[in-house]
Amino acid sequence: MATERTDLGMTARRLARTDVVSVTPDTPITKTAQIMRDRTVGSVLVIEGDELIGVVTDRDIAVEVVADGSASLTHEVTDLEMLTAQDVMTADPQSVDADAKIQRVLRAMNDAHARRIPVVDDDHVVGIIAFDDLCSTLPGNARTFPRNSTVWPKSSTPNRHRTEIATRRSRRNVRANKMGGMI
Repeated sequence: MATERTDLGMTARRLARTDVVSVTPDTPITKTAQIMRDRTVGSVLVIEGDELIGVVTDRDIAVEVVADGSASLTHEVTDLEMLTAQDVMTADPQSVDADAKIQRVLRAMNDAHARRIPVVDDDHVVGIIAFDDLCSTLPGNARTFPRNSTVWPKSSTPNRHRTEIATRRSRRNVRANKMGGMI
């Protein structure tokens, strides 16, 4: 069986999902969350007219609204229905040009610390790429980058991260055993 080869020449336009889910800046955050749930997406683009002005992610809602109780927002919100997508969104999100190659898309996602990135053509949104979409282009449809990946720094590779966590746990267990299980 032949192994599929990753097409590093593939463009963002070819890989992008074109069924972009978007809201307006004044969409209530509760409605935004319902749209995300119903469409099973982790983010929505905030579009005003034809212009991309922000992105709201499930993490934005969980951290900014639920966990912080809207304390980190610019104004105090007592009624969740009063909170809008514009209040929670990440403004001026990183995007990539539709003709960008996969490596450029990966670098942009890494620079923005984002798992999803809008794809634009002449400042108009034409799609969105999720990290999982990129992973599906790897040989054998792998779900993680190989350890020798040249795109991600070594400290960011999943295997190294798991190893660091295991090492910390192991050291903690050794200290606990030396102290008679007191840690």
